[in-house]
Amino acid sequence: MTISPPERIRFYKTQHTLILSPLFFSMKKILLIAVALMTANALNGSTLTAQSTPSLANTPPPTNSSVGLEEEFYGPFSSWADLKRDYGAQGDGKADDTTALQKALNDLGTKGKKNVLYIPAGTYRITKTLTGVGKSAISILGEHPQKVTLRWDGENGGTMFDINLTYSRISRITFDGAKKADVLFLSYYNNQQGFLFPGQNEFGDDIFKDAKTCLQVGKFTGGDDETNVLRSSFYRCDRATAVNDWNALQLFVRDSYFEDNGVGVTNSPGAGSFHVYSSVFKHSKVADIKIDNTGFFGIRDNYSEGSAAFFVGGGPTGVGAQITLQGNTIIDPTDRAIVVQNRGPLMLIDNTIKNASNNTKKPVFLGALAQGDVVSVGNTYNVHKPLDIVPSNGDITWNRGRSIQDKIVSPSTINVTEPPRPGTPEVKNRQVFAVKPGGTEKEIQAAIDAAIASGVERPIVFLPAGSYQVSQSLIIPANTDLQLVGDSVSATSLMWYGADNEGPLLKVQGPTHATIRDLTLGGSTMASSLLSIENVDQPNAQLMMRQVVIYGEYLTDTALSLEGLDNLFIHALHSSFYGPKYSIKSSGGPSTAAGQATTARFVQTGGNTATMVSPSAVGAKAGDGFLLTNGAKVLIRDNWMENRDAAFLKLGKSNMGYLTLQGYIAAPDKGGRVTIDGFKGRIAFLGGNFPTVPNTSVSINASDPNTNVLFLGEFFQPNVYTVNGTNSNVGFISSQVSDPDKAGREDWNTRLDDSGRTDDQFVLEMLEQARADTARTPILSTDPNTTSLSIIRVTTGKGMSAIRVAH
Repeated sequence: MTISPPERIRFYKTQHTLILSPLFFSMKKILLIAVALMTANALNGSTLTAQSTPSLANTPPPTNSSVGLEEEFYGPFSSWADLKRDYGAQGDGKADDTTALQKALNDLGTKGKKNVLYIPAGTYRITKTLTGVGKSAISILGEHPQKVTLRWDGENGGTMFDINLTYSRISRITFDGAKKADVLFLSYYNNQQGFLFPGQNEFGDDIFKDAKTCLQVGKFTGGDDETNVLRSSFYRCDRATAVNDWNALQLFVRDSYFEDNGVGVTNSPGAGSFHVYSSVFKHSKVADIKIDNTGFFGIRDNYSEGSAAFFVGGGPTGVGAQITLQGNTIIDPTDRAIVVQNRGPLMLIDNTIKNASNNTKKPVFLGALAQGDVVSVGNTYNVHKPLDIVPSNGDITWNRGRSIQDKIVSPSTINVTEPPRPGTPEVKNRQVFAVKPGGTEKEIQAAIDAAIASGVERPIVFLPAGSYQVSQSLIIPANTDLQLVGDSVSATSLMWYGADNEGPLLKVQGPTHATIRDLTLGGSTMASSLLSIENVDQPNAQLMMRQVVIYGEYLTDTALSLEGLDNLFIHALHSSFYGPKYSIKSSGGPSTAAGQATTARFVQTGGNTATMVSPSAVGAKAGDGFLLTNGAKVLIRDNWMENRDAAFLKLGKSNMGYLTLQGYIAAPDKGGRVTIDGFKGRIAFLGGNFPTVPNTSVSINASDPNTNVLFLGEFFQPNVYTVNGTNSNVGFISSQVSDPDKAGREDWNTRLDDSGRTDDQFVLEMLEQARADTARTPILSTDPNTTSLSIIRVTTGKGMSAIRVAH
């Protein structure tokens, strides 16, 4: 069964503005979004390697891989190709291995060939650009980045990789430009018939060094979507990581290290959006992070030391850019730490900025030809009057600045050190219980049972590339640390063939320390849910999801359902939840519903949420985005929200909880309808963008005194919102509206007057949820009495609901 990619809309960014456009690029081919999601190509159907941090820079980054449950590296498995064994590469640093690697790239993912290429230790000399087009669900995995080097030895100014990938993984490799390469790795959509739109690719545990541009996604004429850069290191690059197209969107950089680069992460020259989390920057010559075009950017929990600047934001000066800098530590910048030369709104939350004694410049500068906004909350500075927002003409009304609970301290009181970051996942040589390609449900369950009965630590049940038909639920029982692993999403597919509304396809019982990764869950018929996670609400329980993508096009109910939780903390990193009725449905447990202090919450950092329905989805009806009941707590940040024929958000009298949307773009194709009518609790809209789309509206009935709503640093279209009722707990602060200039450019913004409740106490209360949880990668507990569950690189297809998590 093959499912074609559904249509998808994206913002198209012109020179001056974000415009919602049906940019389908013949969209049936464009975006990965299911990328032969259930394709189940019957492809061919175990040992492994080491860890450490690069010794290639002057100061290797400290790592910490000894705390909590660690991510591990599996392989090479017999279902993988080997660059030396199968393609004759030498890897001796002398022979030209270009032809061998190109042949391997040509084969990967094609019918009858492997989906995973393993590169053993060696230095591989590359003399010509390596190319690949229309590649989906492939992996290129090195033995270890300190043992595997691809070194450029071609012409000066050459490109090592020019490749079109989707849902693919490039990991554990050093890419060495030898100070000759222009670009080490380029991924973009080149508009040719039949090519896939690149997206959801992962560059993990890689080292890039000595090139003008080390990693580039998008290339002016072609975009890229949701590339993930994890635990990677960049040395001596003019541009370490760059997005370069209006439709190159949602690049996520996490737990990475940058040293002696010109710029660490940028969209210059060009455009595109990105988000950067818990990464380390040292000695950037221009800036750690730089934008030359606007969009929305979440920069959270990073560390910078000795760079020229931490963040430099340019772009058309009359245009807004939703910029959130939160939880960052900036030490000894040689110039201003933060420079923004567009309208913002710039939101500074809980950052620490320490100027060296010889740097007397104010650390934060906001200056543009048009009026802008900066909101500074809970930051620590060592410079008096740190916000430089008054233009040279002395007009104190030109820019708006709001400072709440900021602190000015002596430099001697700011004592911080470079934080450790996760190391390269180690090879643990776990016992492997392999299932033959396309094996039966009984064989899969037998492998699971045998792995558990073995009593060994963290055994692996391995499903090679293939389609596995399941008509009775597969069960991972409680009290296990089993790892269920496929070759890659789409390549390894568990498919429900049982009766409609029965199942689930896969059940995980808690408490558990299980891991599920690199596979697709779907069906020929409609399982009640594709993944059901039960009895996981123990104290201190955690569920970590990374690069989990749920497709509402093939569901009839909910993408992610969270039921009756009082304790479980769920952190979804760079994940996407598309649901027909609801993208996320969350209800608190009895203690939460009773108003007691509980720890249960859902946090999504980076990704997408949407309600969208495929015309072929029988019985499905577009829903209302999110459903919160019984005091549930949901925080969603740095998120692209696409809604099709549905409300963006509708919360009424039966709903109760806490919802924060921080750093987002609402990208509906037929209007972003927000309706809040009698909701009991708090809803905070922070640094979001409601675009130029017909039927966009924000309607609030504020009659109930328990309704609390804050719009802070938002961007609206004119006359888009209405507030009815006498409740004073609704506030609009430091926000902007579109105000077409005389040339008719719709992007030109003007400030919206603050209105409603705007006092400091209200702002702090409404920011509590956004400030409580960092964007850092969670450390999972090893306590056997509680749940620590990981779901990594898993996609879903056809079913009633995708993932259900129950107390």
